[in-house]
Amino acid sequence: MKEVKCLDHGYVRYLEHWGSDSIVCQRARMSNDLDNAEKSIEDDEKLIDYLYRNAHTSPLEMAGITVEMKLPIFVARQLVRHRTASINEVSARYVELPEEFYIPDDFHVASPSVKQGRTDTASPESFRLKQLYRSTISNVFDVYSDALSSGLSKEEARIILPVATYTRWAWSMDMNNLLKFLSLRCESHAQYEIRVFAEAVLEVVKPLFPSIIKAWERHGRNPIKLTKAEAEMFISFLDGKEVSKIDDRSYRILKEKLGITN
Repeated sequence: MKEVKCLDHGYVRYLEHWGSDSIVCQRARMSNDLDNAEKSIEDDEKLIDYLYRNAHTSPLEMAGITVEMKLPIFVARQLVRHRTASINEVSARYVELPEEFYIPDDFHVASPSVKQGRTDTASPESFRLKQLYRSTISNVFDVYSDALSSGLSKEEARIILPVATYTRWAWSMDMNNLLKFLSLRCESHAQYEIRVFAEAVLEVVKPLFPSIIKAWERHGRNPIKLTKAEAEMFISFLDGKEVSKIDDRSYRILKEKLGITN
């Protein structure tokens, strides 16, 4: 059983999968009533690359994976934004949650340019805040335990717990939607904690669908997306023509996307 450790108490664990690179190709060839006999791995790889590059993604929905995740509640609540997943979570209405909560290595300074983001710089107050954070959540769990010991129902006692508390769930997605999830959550601007889980999912799924992941890594991981105007500017640049700066904003954005600093 493949398991990837995440953060301090979490993991992504393989449960099951369905389909394969070959199955996806068989379903794609069905559209044209083509014979699947004697197709090589190379043939399938080329077809999958074509399908993904040209957004013919419905055959990818014929394969998928189910993993178990143990993750902080605040990360789980971000993941449910991917509404194409099927999820079954441990319910704190029925079970008492163990005293396991996420403690970051450091607290970081807020980003001046990304409203919801943070920098890589540890806050000067990080050590003090971590001590306060740890003691506060420990106290909250003491109240939670006391409430249960006093006869309070689990469904009411759970409202005491913070979003740093760990939960567990089974997470199931077809490959088309999984690739969309990976494109968003493996991206550098995604929150660090959710990136850890996305990269773990990628590590689990890659050996199972190597051709699909290869196509995604070529065309879908950190792609540069250009508008028509930006593409025309870029083509002019490649052709050695003078690039129009009539639309200064588009020109500036194009340079940023291409990593041109001069």
